[in-house]
Amino acid sequence: MSRTLNTEELKSLLSSTSIKLIDIRRKEDKQFSTDSILDATWYDPTQIDTWKNSLETNKEVILFCVRGGGVMLTTKKMLERKKQFCCT
Repeated sequence: MSRTLNTEELKSLLSSTSIKLIDIRRKEDKQFSTDSILDATWYDPTQIDTWKNSLETNKEVILFCVRGGGVMLTTKKMLERKKQFCCT
């Protein structure tokens, strides 16, 4: 699955235990804003090589960031290269 989720779709998915919600905002963006989504785990997108192999492969990965541009696309592509990940 590769798409944008609206609020209701995300709420529905969050009730499932088969997803992993990942905050991939840049460190400076995260420090600037105290907003977050409950149960999301922040990973530094510049350090993806240090954390990508620790993700559970039996869960769908849902990524979010500030704009959904370059950081999102790069992280999504790197995770999908592992073949067992499907990122939304």
